Amino acid sequence: MSKEIQELQTTLRSDMQKAKDFQQRQANGESFDFKETIVPFVNEVQQRTEEWKELVHQFVQAEPMQTLNATQVEHTYENMYVIPTESFQKTMREQRFIERIQAVFYVLDLVEEEIQTASER
Repeated sequence: MSKEIQELQTTLRSDMQKAKDFQQRQANGESFDFKETIVPFVNEVQQRTEEWKELVHQFVQAEPMQTLNATQVEHTYENMYVIPTESFQKTMREQRFIERIQAVFYVLDLVEEEIQTASER
């Protein structure tokens, strides 16, 4: 299970970077095709986010957590779920968007630390 989480997290990190890139490109005036770019990207990321949430909840139930709690997992899930959509919104405040991505990366790092700690036991 931990290997699956780590692989998903690597992909989700890349997804969050792509979302950030889309947001910056959109802020610079670039537009994206709804059916060809936006829908596939959002759907793929949201699917991975759902899978991540399930796996991390299973991991949390199986392993005692040192620094991570269920609320952080839930908030991270929510952030990862909306970030792809927000990356294409013209009215999205850039600072808030960046803060969400930073929060996601922070929790992904915590999950990674928890996996490492659990593997050392």
